[in-house]
Amino acid sequence: MSLLLEVSCPFMILFGLILTINVFQSNEWEQTDMSTIFSQANWMNGGIWERCMNYANSGTVTCSGFDNFFLGLPLHIQAARAFSISSLVFGAAGTLLSIFAVAFCPCASQTAEYRVRVRLIGGICGIIGGLSIVAGVSWFASSVMNTYYNSMVISPDSERLAFGNAIFIGWAAGAISLVGGLIAVCMWCAFSDHHEESLISQKEVRHLRSYQPPQAQEYV
Repeated sequence: MSLLLEVSCPFMILFGLILTINVFQSNEWEQTDMSTIFSQANWMNGGIWERCMNYANSGTVTCSGFDNFFLGLPLHIQAARAFSISSLVFGAAGTLLSIFAVAFCPCASQTAEYRVRVRLIGGICGIIGGLSIVAGVSWFASSVMNTYYNSMVISPDSERLAFGNAIFIGWAAGAISLVGGLIAVCMWCAFSDHHEESLISQKEVRHLRSYQPPQAQEYV
């Protein structure tokens, strides 16, 4: 059971990292709501790096990137980029540290206490990475939702953008990374409790071994 948890921790953080990479480069953070257009000949989708116009009649796609990398961009795109990059960094660190903490890994230390501590750090990195991607896609999704309902009030017949697939994949990536990180934290808590009980038992054994019963006094 312990080995299964050791393997599942880096696997889940790695799987969350792979999904985060997919979300990071995806152009499907937002897309045209098909129920708001009269003709599905042209529709738009976009991400945090570029926006694309799809022409169904000709089968061509035209994409245009943003002019700036960070400054000057809309706030929700700035936040999504920052949180996504943070998630990638912490997710990669969490994956590597969790792999190094697996018992049968050649790079793993033979000391169980050292491996548990390394796994704990990797799990914390996985949790931070998961929370980062959730924060990024949630911020972006909030902006899309506000724009959607505002345009519905101002111009009910206009085309509107809705959530793309990347939003839901980002939420899933964050949840998976969080579970992987929590497994590492739970394993550290279990090891700490067991280690503390072991130390108490050793102290009791040493105390019993060093205990000498009082000798009976001789009375003359």
